[in-house]
Amino acid sequence: SKIYYHSLQTPLDINGFTIAYHPNAHEGNCYGYAVSRYNKKIAIMTDHEARKTDSHLVWGTGYDLVIHDAHYTDDEYRVAGRGLGHSCFTQAIANARNMGAKQILLTHHAPLRTDQEMLEIEERLQRAHPDITLALAREQVAYTV
Repeated sequence: SKIYYHSLQTPLDINGFTIAYHPNAHEGNCYGYAVSRYNKKIAIMTDHEARKTDSHLVWGTGYDLVIHDAHYTDDEYRVAGRGLGHSCFTQAIANARNMGAKQILLTHHAPLRTDQEMLEIEERLQRAHPDITLALAREQVAYTV
């Protein structure tokens, strides 16, 4: 069989879903997607370095959920993460807030971090941002929008 890939040129409507793409700050051709249906709007921003936290200028605002790359702590980003195409937790949260996110799911976690470290980071972030629903994304968990 043959597989053909087509770059999206404009938003696409499929089975009631509207899908738009936007470039992510990452090496190579890397895109994120805005998906909407039933007056709900989701941004999927994996592999994105939110250096300026200004994605709302391209992506717009009013998102019910932003799924955002959050690979580094602030210290890790300052020491070794700049320019590698991944955000630190505070960049991701600031960027999602600027996009008007009601919920934030942080993803693309550092693979060598332990489950306990992840829980501690999540608890610290939730305490620092009690006004928004925020979680570190987990495998095999369904999230409600």
